[in-house]
Amino acid sequence: MCFLFANVIVNIISIGIGLFGVGIGTSGRKPILFNSNITFVKFDSDDSYREKKDGNKQITNIVEAKAAVSLVIGIRKKDPNCKIAIITPYKGQKKLLSNSLLRSGVHYQIDNIFVDTVDSFQGSEADVVVFCTTRAIQPTQFFMDTRRLNVALSRAKRELIILGRMRYFYRFDRNESCLPALADYIQKHGNIVPSDKCDEVQAKRRGIKKRIQLLSLDDISLPTAFYMDNHDAGSVQRKIDEYYDHGDFLLPLRVKQTNKGYILKDDFDQFRAAQALSVIECMCEIV
Repeated sequence: MCFLFANVIVNIISIGIGLFGVGIGTSGRKPILFNSNITFVKFDSDDSYREKKDGNKQITNIVEAKAAVSLVIGIRKKDPNCKIAIITPYKGQKKLLSNSLLRSGVHYQIDNIFVDTVDSFQGSEADVVVFCTTRAIQPTQFFMDTRRLNVALSRAKRELIILGRMRYFYRFDRNESCLPALADYIQKHGNIVPSDKCDEVQAKRRGIKKRIQLLSLDDISLPTAFYMDNHDAGSVQRKIDEYYDHGDFLLPLRVKQTNKGYILKDDFDQFRAAQALSVIECMCEIV
């Protein structure tokens, strides 16, 4: 654990201390993107930064997702090998972040980039953690939960970047949440950058221009060759094992886009593995 927030957050809530401790392991290491071990990307002047519910009534924030992608590209440009994690409290935002990365040509599963919810990332660490707070309007119980906030704030080994609205942090009662104390600490000891800074770190990523996006398996038609293929059960099982080992397939399915929709080009065994796993959506490369 690098930012030693565990006991400090408890103290902030219980006795009102407004000082955050910074772990030796983090403060002694050079950050990668910005000039501080903790940076707040401030969206207070951007009225379009706000949470919404998608078609599945899940919480998302499109502006935040685009900014997070820009930051990740900037981090990877400066350090091709560091481990990056993007975490958010919400499953809907996690999905949006994943899809936004893919649409930008960032194949995160094989590029040492992890996208997860705060709860699922518990116990893991990364060199750089991008914490997408997502909310800008409605105060919620998540930000009053000391344990879950501790997870979000203590996973970075070199640099923690928080995306959010500072005034949203100050909407919480200091007796109920550590967010006001965290905002105080960042303003005194951390680094604050305006949200448009994300545009400055945006850059083309090593010339990769592949079209990659999430598609429903139901939207992918199967060619005649799929039914004529003598598939190898062992190959399908290896793909299933790959999925369990990595949380997803390492490479996207290759599909061809026609005027009638999408058709599977190859990777037949991976498609069969996805069917066996009852996967609803898969990463697909449009060729």
